[in-house]
Amino acid sequence: MSVTRPSKKKRQLAIGTAALLLGTTLLTGCGTQAVKMVTDQNGVKSEMVLVSKGDRLIEQYGSNAIDFKKMGVTPDAIKGAIYDYQQKTNGVDGVEYRYAVNDNKALEYTEVKFEDADLAKLKELDIIQGDFTGENATDFVDLQKTIDALTKIGYTKEQ
Repeated sequence: MSVTRPSKKKRQLAIGTAALLLGTTLLTGCGTQAVKMVTDQNGVKSEMVLVSKGDRLIEQYGSNAIDFKKMGVTPDAIKGAIYDYQQKTNGVDGVEYRYAVNDNKALEYTEVKFEDADLAKLKELDIIQGDFTGENATDFVDLQKTIDALTKIGYTKEQ
């Protein structure tokens, strides 16, 4: 019997996911709350953890497991999309993006720390939605509006 060791990227993603769960547990004891949203649609299994202080979203952790066959796409198409997203987020304050790709699946992990980020820049890059300039501008990402937006695209709140 041979045992294969997971690739370095897969180990890093697993560590990131474990850190996400541990961090969420620790944060909920510090006057913050965490809400976990999940979906499994069209070959993409996605999990979002939203960490907030009151109605102000302070951190967002997301992971996606993409099955190319179930999604009906080629590995090259996904690799191209991942590369484009990596280039878009590279060097953006408050955003960390990691990924691993093989012939059948891709794993993505995104972490956004809103207190460190320029919200107008995140909107410009289409990472978040909302009005962060002009007369109706807000200086934070609203937790309930984020939950509502995720629910509209098929996410459900996990208890």
